[in-house]
Amino acid sequence: MKQFEVDEKKRLKFMLTQHKKHPKWKKRAWVRRMLLVFFLISSIWIGIVGYMQNSKHGISMFFLAFTAMGLITIIPYIIYYFALRQTCRSGVDYKTKETLILTDSEFINTYLPINAKRYYKYQRDTFKYTKIQRIIYNEYHEFLDIYGYYKKIWYRDYFKNIIGTERGIRDKNNKLRLFFIL
Repeated sequence: MKQFEVDEKKRLKFMLTQHKKHPKWKKRAWVRRMLLVFFLISSIWIGIVGYMQNSKHGISMFFLAFTAMGLITIIPYIIYYFALRQTCRSGVDYKTKETLILTDSEFINTYLPINAKRYYKYQRDTFKYTKIQRIIYNEYHEFLDIYGYYKKIWYRDYFKNIIGTERGIRDKNNKLRLFFIL
């Protein structure tokens, strides 16, 4: 039996940067750059126009107009950036305190979901090697999708071994996602 635990510092670093590996992120870099150029040009232009119209107020009018236009034009960039980042992340950030236990006949993945309800805290997925249908490795996000039949246990209290719910996942199209940075 072997046990592997995720290094949380590496996991956090990976989570914050892994979306940049996705091909969609690289392909849409020009859109992000164009939105930033639009932000800079429009802010400077409105700042100059505001300064020219109210030159008696001096440079403070330039900075006021620059800031106002900057706030208005940076909003589309922020929305686009976070929407694109979320689509490129693909659900990597939903597990914490993840542990993988390998035995001769099965592997066990125990984790704490980030959005865990108070009633059920830890979850445990048990896969027998003979029940695995297929394994797909995602090279962009560096995780494994394992398809097949497995057993899922939701714990009320993991450390006291109090089980809340237990069920077998019998759909062969159901997948278990293993994400590990050891």
